[in-house]
Amino acid sequence: MKTKSRLFTRAKGFAPFLFLIIVLFTKPHAAAAQKVADSSKLLKYELSIDLVPLIDNGQFGKIYFKIKHFKDKKLKGALRIGASRGNYSWLKTVPYNGSNPSFDTHYSYDFSVFVGYEKRQKIAFAIAYYGVDIQGFFNKSKYDTYAQGNNFSNTQFGICPFVGLRQPIYKNLSIAIELGWQGWFGYSKTFEESGDYIDAWIFSSGIGLPYNFTLNYNF
Repeated sequence: MKTKSRLFTRAKGFAPFLFLIIVLFTKPHAAAAQKVADSSKLLKYELSIDLVPLIDNGQFGKIYFKIKHFKDKKLKGALRIGASRGNYSWLKTVPYNGSNPSFDTHYSYDFSVFVGYEKRQKIAFAIAYYGVDIQGFFNKSKYDTYAQGNNFSNTQFGICPFVGLRQPIYKNLSIAIELGWQGWFGYSKTFEESGDYIDAWIFSSGIGLPYNFTLNYNF
């Protein structure tokens, strides 16, 4: 039963993109004819959505907006700007304190953004690409009183070279798989029980292998 439930949850998460694919492939014939007639028009922008988290647990992953770079009407690459799904939570509690209850609030949030460039090269019917992203990540957790928990904030910056392979499946639609290597450094701040903030620069490195499988819409 758990397996069936999980498959059903994944199917519900994938439904919006299945609907998008159906819409793109069932455009009116007049619109399709117009596209063919205007085949010389350059599609300058691209919207990409990572399907891996969506298929796995029904949540959004990375979203990219790309501005293509042409030279003599030939596609050379693209500037890419994007973000990962952010989280925000807020909780208010009323701990017992004799006859005078006190209200404690806790909130936390995190988000990440990135900007980069990808160089593209056509290989047969596919397009290979490579490039690098500069990434930024920030998260924070805060309580009204430090007795309820530790307040902290963390800021990280990283660099991620990547390679990918893109396969067009329609004039405006393609799929791509991408693999990268990621390293980062960060700055953190923690609120101790003494009431003092402890600052620390943290540098970490290792073999991180982020990957994604994207659905790409060109317009």
